[in-house]
Amino acid sequence: TMSTGKDSQVVELYGSAFSQPTRAVQWLCRLLDIPHEFKPVNLQEGENHTAQYKAICYFEKVPAIRHGTYCLTESAAILNYLSRKYGKGTDWWPENDEVAGRVAEYTAWHCSANGLYQAGVSWV
Repeated sequence: TMSTGKDSQVVELYGSAFSQPTRAVQWLCRLLDIPHEFKPVNLQEGENHTAQYKAICYFEKVPAIRHGTYCLTESAAILNYLSRKYGKGTDWWPENDEVAGRVAEYTAWHCSANGLYQAGVSWV
């Protein structure tokens, strides 16, 4: 899915539609009107273990982004990066450092809490 926005540089989002952290990054891209392109990674087929994918994500996990030559993994880090880059001065990344810290704290908690829940459900 391609979205157009203020920045002409497209964020390539690598992930799986079955991954809640991938969907969270995709939602933020849509909410902030970030130009992005979804690049599906078939985890069942092991696409995350290929040399091509390891060049983007050395952890071999989803989600990951490539923004120009910059690659980033871990959904909390990606959400913070995109919020800071595209949402500075908004509720997504407030100018006040203490409030922005709370946003980062909640993002980290949300990603880890949902990841643990999803892992429990996925492996039952």
